[in-house]
Amino acid sequence: MRVVWLACALLAAPAAAQEWYIPKRATLLERGRGELGLRMQFSANNDGLLDNLRLDGIPHLRYAPLRRLEFYVEAPVSYAEREDVVGFNIVKNQTTGVGDTFLQTSLEGFSGEDWKILYNLDTSLPTGKSPYRHRVNTGGGHFQAAVGQTAMLVMDPLVLFFHLGYQHIFARRGGTAWVAPGRSVRYRFGTVVALNPRVQTTLHVTGDQVANTKVGGRVVAGSSGSLIRFGWGLDMRVGKRSRLGTDAIFGMTKNTPDATLAFGWGWSF
Repeated sequence: MRVVWLACALLAAPAAAQEWYIPKRATLLERGRGELGLRMQFSANNDGLLDNLRLDGIPHLRYAPLRRLEFYVEAPVSYAEREDVVGFNIVKNQTTGVGDTFLQTSLEGFSGEDWKILYNLDTSLPTGKSPYRHRVNTGGGHFQAAVGQTAMLVMDPLVLFFHLGYQHIFARRGGTAWVAPGRSVRYRFGTVVALNPRVQTTLHVTGDQVANTKVGGRVVAGSSGSLIRFGWGLDMRVGKRSRLGTDAIFGMTKNTPDATLAFGWGWSF
């Protein structure tokens, strides 16, 4: 029973991880420039019987200390609600608190007149409520690291992009057993279309190919698989320093949230 409980807790954790499938701006800031922003995000999932809801307020900071180099950090404050079956009743549980802190370093590598390649190193710190200690979690409970590269081709007014990366989630003790989440290969491809000098829209498909999870050295049945999402975004520049954005993400596979909606604001300095 202990192994089963840990497996269930782990399968709930990805919903609280950093939503890397919401694309960030691919154009790096100029040297010495920065951006402050806030994103409000709502996710909902229904498995036919139970509902899971989550609301996040996510402030972020971007800064470019050097040409072609940018640092990004975000730290969410979250409300999470989950329904569980207890006996013959459906019990609703909720919690609030900080989520996991996400850090990203981006470097613009090779580039040409109409193409460029970006490299990124991502880190997620388990500052949120762990699924191993709380009935409803706001964090994934594990340190995570990912590397990846994004290739972009400019075909004015289109920008085509393709991202390929690898994520590792570090094992930790959950209760009485060590939990080693499955590693994953990530990909994202799509296009950015400039509707006019101030407005652009994005269409993309994002996926994770996840390996098996191990609890106490034993593979958890059904823990591997594919997570696929379809997304649409709209970004609008307001004035010289502000921008507004919205994203809608729809899960295409069983283990992804049904829908995620995000509304963001950024101010450059």
